Amino acid sequence: MNDFLDSLDLEPLQAGESLFVEGGARGDIACIDYDVSEQRYISSFLEAGNALAYQAVHGGIQDLLVFPALFAYRHWLELRLKSLIVLGKQWREEPAKAPTGHRLQNLWPKARAAIEAAFPDDSTDFDAISAVISELSQADPESQTFRYARNRQGAVNLDGPRNINMAHIAAVMQKVALVLDGAADGMDEMMRSRDG
Repeated sequence: MNDFLDSLDLEPLQAGESLFVEGGARGDIACIDYDVSEQRYISSFLEAGNALAYQAVHGGIQDLLVFPALFAYRHWLELRLKSLIVLGKQWREEPAKAPTGHRLQNLWPKARAAIEAAFPDDSTDFDAISAVISELSQADPESQTFRYARNRQGAVNLDGPRNINMAHIAAVMQKVALVLDGAADGMDEMMRSRDG
């Protein structure tokens, strides 16, 4: 990472210097114009969690990256659950308005019901996923704990584990992602087959 920072133009900020510019070396450019879909946003937060967890473990800066990695994973999970709820409504040919709110505990039962309705013969152990969601919900009930040190009343947000194994979290989130992302892909494919 130091090589990356050393390669940047770190002269003092100039008046009128833009944050968003389109030019630069090929490897410096992130192309977002070809896909601004919900799926891309969802996948991006899972990949961000993975990249941050990898850098935390292999870069030796676990203590600095734990909060953004946990936030990215939690946000991916929230977006994925909301997308599964919408897919379930589309599967049942109901109005597919996206749910609001950040409480995973409120979103998971609806997402689980959508998956189970679409795949009634699936033997996946959804109780294991429920336990992970419950644990994450206890640590960060409303998507605030990993973003802010203190709540609106000034109390410390984090009231949970003091030592966190980032490699284990990455592994568990991959296991959850395999099921939930797979369910979303499967539901989407079934609807395309049905409607196509």
